[in-house]
Amino acid sequence: VGDGDRNNPGLILEGGYAGITDPSQALGDDGGAIANAGGTVIVDNVRFFNNTATDDGGAIINVALNNSGGSAALTVFDSAFINNTAIGDGPPSPDGGGAIENDSNLDESSGVMATLTVENVLFQNNSSGGTGGAVRNRDGGDASVLQSDFVGNTAASGSADISQTNSSGTTTTLEIDQDTFDALDDSSINGSGDNDIEIVDANLPIISVFQIIGAPDDVDPSQPDIPLSDGQASRIDLGSVIEGNPVTPVAFRVRNDGAADLNLTAQPSASSPFTVTTFATTTVTPGAFVDFNVEFPSSPVGTLNGSVEFGTGTTGDGTFNFDVQAVVNPSSPQIKVELLQAGNPVGEIDDNRLVPISLGNVIQGPGPVTPTSFRITNTGDQDLTLGNVSFTGSDSASFNVNTQPTTPLTPGATTTFDISYDTTVPPATLNGTVGFTTNAFNNPDGTFNFAVQGTVNAGDPTIVVTKINGIPETATDGATTPIFLGDTPSGTPREVTFEVANAGNSELILAVPTLTNMDGFMLGTSSFNPTLAPGATTSFTVTFEGTAQATLDTVVQIGEAGEDPTVSSDGIFDFAIRGTIDGGIATPVPVGDTLTFDGGDRVFIIGDTTQSGSNLELKLNSISSSKILDVRASKVDSSNQVLETTSPLAILPGGLRPNGFSASSQASIFGFSSLASGDRLVVEVQTIDGQTITFNSNQIRVSDIGGGQFSLTFSDNSFGSLELILRQTTVGDPLGSTNNQRQDLEILDLSGVSGNANASFTVYREAVFSNFVGFYRIDDLSGTVGGIAPGQSGYAQAAINARVSAIELSVSNQGLATASAGLSGSAFYAPFILVQAGVNQFLEENPDNFAGAGPQAYFVFQGANPDGVDHIRLLGDNTFGFEDLPGGGDRDFNDIIVKVDISIA
Repeated sequence: VGDGDRNNPGLILEGGYAGITDPSQALGDDGGAIANAGGTVIVDNVRFFNNTATDDGGAIINVALNNSGGSAALTVFDSAFINNTAIGDGPPSPDGGGAIENDSNLDESSGVMATLTVENVLFQNNSSGGTGGAVRNRDGGDASVLQSDFVGNTAASGSADISQTNSSGTTTTLEIDQDTFDALDDSSINGSGDNDIEIVDANLPIISVFQIIGAPDDVDPSQPDIPLSDGQASRIDLGSVIEGNPVTPVAFRVRNDGAADLNLTAQPSASSPFTVTTFATTTVTPGAFVDFNVEFPSSPVGTLNGSVEFGTGTTGDGTFNFDVQAVVNPSSPQIKVELLQAGNPVGEIDDNRLVPISLGNVIQGPGPVTPTSFRITNTGDQDLTLGNVSFTGSDSASFNVNTQPTTPLTPGATTTFDISYDTTVPPATLNGTVGFTTNAFNNPDGTFNFAVQGTVNAGDPTIVVTKINGIPETATDGATTPIFLGDTPSGTPREVTFEVANAGNSELILAVPTLTNMDGFMLGTSSFNPTLAPGATTSFTVTFEGTAQATLDTVVQIGEAGEDPTVSSDGIFDFAIRGTIDGGIATPVPVGDTLTFDGGDRVFIIGDTTQSGSNLELKLNSISSSKILDVRASKVDSSNQVLETTSPLAILPGGLRPNGFSASSQASIFGFSSLASGDRLVVEVQTIDGQTITFNSNQIRVSDIGGGQFSLTFSDNSFGSLELILRQTTVGDPLGSTNNQRQDLEILDLSGVSGNANASFTVYREAVFSNFVGFYRIDDLSGTVGGIAPGQSGYAQAAINARVSAIELSVSNQGLATASAGLSGSAFYAPFILVQAGVNQFLEENPDNFAGAGPQAYFVFQGANPDGVDHIRLLGDNTFGFEDLPGGGDRDFNDIIVKVDISIA
């Protein structure tokens, strides 16, 4: 079909899915669009887009059957494979072939051949959970790949583009002739087993481009960093600078991984306001490289977007280009807060720290207490103003400010403040929150807060155990939530010191500490003194080490050797500790009052819902990524089989956030159809192009940060890192955001609201196009309007005619706008976007919403979109991100962002 131009396909095969796991269906999970089992298939001028197989061959599998005539032949001309995925089981999975799997099955079918011929084909942004991000040639397959282009393909292991894998005793042949590769790694083509790889055009240059981390003068030629893809959708973040300050150029490297000279046909150029340096040479010999720098101005304030391009002569259009972004922050003060011991800093304190900092443990009475000191530094370039330190919380009246900080602070200046607590109160553990106002740019809510704790004991001999590495953490007798000792690489021991003090006024006699589990732990007690006079201290150490990824748990026990039960009511002071070896596996924990984490199964256990509620809250803490990440939460059974799944939000990278749309805007309170004490929960993330970090992956690190809250850190070389905070909560869903609101159903649900509601809208934008966003009332959750379903003729016109006329949302680029309107209860509302048009223009020029016929309208329901692609993403509770380009464009979902706050009228 078609005219032979792979960019103008005569047929598009899109959204196919092969996921049948029934053993009787041998190929049920292979070949997302086409499964050729022992037949002959010719594909000419076809585009394969967004197809998925849970095993092999994201778009096509070509597989031989047996020795009775079951050979398979696949020929592909003038076609394109874009965004196809073979999920597989993850490395070291035997699965593969993100776009095409060619498998002769010689290990099973006794010599029957599978042949693959590919000519003038584009393989772009395909991925494999095993090997062969674009193509895998396996077990005796014979493949010829001619005059084709490989761009942005990825694989969890092996090669990014073409992989050869074999069982024992089989030989696979691959012919490569006049192809181009962007060489995402140093093995675009690789093989294992008995392979015969023939590169016919031996004089082929292969281009690889990298962003280098660090200043240009510090570039290590052996350590290029962050690979780039030609025309990749995500922008390269060049960093930020304070207005008027010097800018450090960002270095990029172009390397020739081929066997012939790479002749760069044009010097680098950049769109305003970015500037670039030139190549030292335009002829790059095999194995050599050239560098160039990209720089941006330090004014005006705001987000700067642009593009960089240079001529290659090798990639599909003869150029290599990528988009860049930088941020110029206003000249401003910046704040840094540290805990001091003996006048020296022992650790930096994060704003809103929940784990309390220990202020000490003293005997009840009027005796003196040593204040705890903190240092504030202005790390910015403008004066930092500070408010007086004060306390909040149930015990706030028991805390004192001994010395207030000096204000204002000039750039680089420091000040200190001292706090203590009342030692005359009845014996208790006192908890409070320190807070003070500040104008620091890196403290956008204007208040810096952190938790503190002080203990008052009776006059009997009293044991106090404190982890003293870094910021001190005091142990609680009988605590099952472990004190986190930190993380250490496999094979590297890490030692942590605990101080034991007698906070009473008579002698304390102890037994030597022990551990309930010594697996992976070593206890150091050589300097431990079991007899402590009042006010005296001693110490012991715990060292942990492992040779494999794991989470190590044990319990410290300190018994008493005296006659009186002074250590603990049960005679043993005990508390849990935990260390991780590259974030591995933990031991199960029981159901508690609030959310807990079972490290053995890598699942969260829901706590007592009568105390802690039946909802969950996820919020973004930090992200270092160039990709949008979908967060998925699932309720699972005892064998970790999924019972129910919801996708509460997608996370925008910092570089994609419009002005004013902060990380704190990305949060969601969500639930399931039911949630009971002891239910099991897992959290996963997935990139928008299908890469997933599953709940049992060692790329997820879970830390208990106290107060029933957990930090979840996801890290992956392909997208960077993400930290979320998860807690169980009694807080209900915000109005409009119920369990019906989720990814792929980005609606406002007012079905449970009687009467009317008030809606306040905040609108953000990061786009060239001037777009219009509105909301329309739908009959049901399938999106029907007046009996017309999405995809049926007349839907776009019916939807827009059913809009709430008072909601007309638009904003200037990088601007912020607000609006308000009334909404009727007992109804569902769905958003829509009109690209480069208002309502009247759309209804006049393209009311049927035909592709390419005029202004386009995009809806939540993909069947109503002329390109059949998702254009709206849920970025948090009642927070909607829009993509305005056809075909999904760059899929950044930040062209317009609308946040809705709803209250009862």
